[in-house]
Amino acid sequence: MDWIDRMRQENPWAKYSEMGSIDKKTGKRKYYTVTRNVLRETFSCECPASQFRKGQCKHITRLREKLFV
Repeated sequence: MDWIDRMRQENPWAKYSEMGSIDKKTGKRKYYTVTRNVLRETFSCECPASQFRKGQCKHITRLREKLFV
């Protein structure tokens, strides 16, 4: 087992920042944190859509495309 595998065993979580839409009130762009469990290949997002929707939000879908997962 190399050092990367040992590191993943100790801390399997990877966090990514994904770009969201522009807030209409402030005009600023929102960013959401997408968390990936490297060992289980599961994803979660902090955006409101992921809490109300079954399945993946667009931020998880975009990140999976970028990572080729």
